[in-house]
Amino acid sequence: MYAFSPVQCDPPPGCYIELTRIPLHRFQLAPRGNVHLGRYQSRLVFDIACEVLGVWTPYAIEKRLMGDAFLPDERSRWWEKLRYDRLDLPRALQRGDRASRIWMDRLSGHTSDASKALAMPLWPLSSIGRVSVEAVMTWRTSIEAMGTHIPELSARSMQSARQYVDQLYEPLRAQHTIWAAANVALFCMRLAQACGGLANYALTYETIASERWRHCMMGAGTAATDTWQRLRLFYGEWFSTLQLHITKESELCEAIDALSSRGLSTHAVSRCRQDDERYALVNSLSRGNSAPSSTERSILIFA
Repeated sequence: MYAFSPVQCDPPPGCYIELTRIPLHRFQLAPRGNVHLGRYQSRLVFDIACEVLGVWTPYAIEKRLMGDAFLPDERSRWWEKLRYDRLDLPRALQRGDRASRIWMDRLSGHTSDASKALAMPLWPLSSIGRVSVEAVMTWRTSIEAMGTHIPELSARSMQSARQYVDQLYEPLRAQHTIWAAANVALFCMRLAQACGGLANYALTYETIASERWRHCMMGAGTAATDTWQRLRLFYGEWFSTLQLHITKESELCEAIDALSSRGLSTHAVSRCRQDDERYALVNSLSRGNSAPSSTERSILIFA
C-alpha cells in the first residue's frame, strides 16, 4: 500500500505527485514555513481595520482609534509593524504583549471581525507538518459553528467527486460564509492527508488552488482577497508537492488509479531539475550563487 506526505516544493530526487502551483514560488516565500502564517494574520487584521475605519494607512488607523487623545509626535507605530510584516500578532498576543492587547481592544470597539479572523481554525489547519485524524477533528465543532456544512470525503467515482467539489463551493455563494468555506476546505484537505486519502487530498487542493475559488474569495472584500492570495502562494509552496512512499511499481499504479477514479488526469515523467522548464527562469537568476543543479532524476506525476 502506498503512502504520501506533503513536502516543500523542489524537493530532492524521488517519486512525487505535483499539483497546481503559481510559478516563481521561490521568490515569494522563505523556507521558514509556519512563520509566514503569523504575518498573514497580522496583515489581515491591518486590512480589516482599514476596511472598517475607511482609512488606508497606519497613521490614519492610529488617529481614528485614538480620537482626541491622538498625538502625532507620540505615535506608537504599532500599526506600521502590522502593515510591513514586522510583527507576529498571534504570538505577541499569546505572550501577553501589552501594546498588542490595547490596540486589539480599541479595534474591537469598532468591529469583532479582526478577533474572529485570528481565531479561525484555518490557521492551525494550514500549519505544515504531519497531522493526525484526532488533531484535525478537534476543529470540527468550531468550523461548523461558522454556519456551514462539512461534506463527507468523496467515494471512488467521478460522480461522487463532482458532488464533493460542489459542496465545497456551496458556502462561497453567500458573502457571510466565504471564510467558512475556506475553513471547511482546509479541514477536508488535512483530514484526507491524515487518513491517507491521496485522491481526496488532491481533489480538495486543486479546488482551492483554482481561479474559480480565488474569484469567489473576492466576494468577501479586499482583506480576504489579499490574504487568500498570500495563502495560495503558501499552499503552493508547502502542499502542492506530495512525496509518494512506494516499494513496488504496483503501488505507483494504485496511486495513479486513485487519482483517475476522481477524474484527475495524470501523466508521469522522469526528469532532473536542470531539464525542468518550470525552473528555467529560477535557475538563470540564481546561476553562480548556488551549487549546480542535481542531475539525479525524479519521477514526477502531474495531476
